[in-house]
Amino acid sequence: MGVILLKTSYPDTSQEHAEYKIIQNECEKVRYINQARNEFYKRMHRSDDEQVIKLEFIYPDDVETHYYKA
Repeated sequence: MGVILLKTSYPDTSQEHAEYKIIQNECEKVRYINQARNEFYKRMHRSDDEQVIKLEFIYPDDVETHYYKA
């Protein structure tokens, strides 16, 4: 699988910053997906504002995107 760059961003919100992490394996990737999903649901229950979390797993020749919006 090789090394993957994870870009986490919060588009269309007041927190339009991006965070970057290096992912080493598939288990770590699944852990970050679950962590982002849990963070999304926490934010959704804390506020009535629109919530958006975008995960981009950037491979050398591809990009896999997970987008959570409510």
